[in-house]
Amino acid sequence: MRDANEVAAHALPIAVHIPLNDIRDRQDELPKDSEIHVSCAVGSRAYNAVRLLRNLGFQANLLSGGEKTFEHLRSCASDDAVSMEHKDRMDFLLSWEVMRDTLTGENEDVEQVLAILKNPKVFYRLPLGNIVKAIRRMESVDVKSGEAVMNQGDTGDFFYIIRKGTAEVWQQGLYDNEQKLVAKLETGDHFGEEALVTGGARNASVKMTSNGNLLRLNREDFQELITQQTIEEVDIDKAHQLLSQGCKMLDVRYQEEYEESHVPGVQLIPLPELRNRLDELEPDTQYIASCLSGKRSAVAAMILKQHGFNVLVLEHGLRDWPYEMVSEF
Repeated sequence: MRDANEVAAHALPIAVHIPLNDIRDRQDELPKDSEIHVSCAVGSRAYNAVRLLRNLGFQANLLSGGEKTFEHLRSCASDDAVSMEHKDRMDFLLSWEVMRDTLTGENEDVEQVLAILKNPKVFYRLPLGNIVKAIRRMESVDVKSGEAVMNQGDTGDFFYIIRKGTAEVWQQGLYDNEQKLVAKLETGDHFGEEALVTGGARNASVKMTSNGNLLRLNREDFQELITQQTIEEVDIDKAHQLLSQGCKMLDVRYQEEYEESHVPGVQLIPLPELRNRLDELEPDTQYIASCLSGKRSAVAAMILKQHGFNVLVLEHGLRDWPYEMVSEF
């Protein structure tokens, strides 16, 4: 169901390519006497395609996860550190793609910013509408190589996203005046929120290493939009306690992950399907959203919060869950 440029970059083996918007016009290319497994990048477009194809009389089913999951699962065959790193990356990609799909659509200006942003975690606790507002309030500024965008010790003034260019982060040691290089930044990275959150002074300096362009949000808008924490995280022990008191856990991983191991009695709705299956949830019930690392569940909680559900997020996900787990295998 992906667009041509996505397929050109990486295609699933032996897959037939029909973009989502072309299904009705090209339905004659598909067989009605065979089962069709439908895929996209992470599952959102494929889910909509499955519903459409079924209405047209096809035997269509969702291939959970899509091309991006398929790509990262190749590196998830073992339980070593490399495997866990790929699983974390898969969690991030899935959560970010669904959040982008939720926020964009006709918002092309928002899509352009979200397309480059590498780490959306700064936005995870916001009402979805506030993310759009924050991006639209950002101003674009050109910067030159060697320019100091912010200095350690100064009062926080802006939150930044690098739209183009590279930069270095320098920090003065606690016991000496020596400046040390602590990080390198590039297109898609963000910086500058630490002082805006705490109300204190900058703890590092950022200097451009190339000409570039930054998006920046001023302190007042940042504090109005970014620092609103609307979703509470609970640790594993607190979550276990709440489950014993009638709270329900919602697992937003994919079917394959759920079958490998899951919390007894958990309700499974994969994240890409969540917006279309809200009617399966009970409006008066408190839910704890869970996934592998907490990234997908954070996006799930944002979506549920927008629709009036009482929802918490399992901090750090299910990877270290010490209580009973069951498997379908």
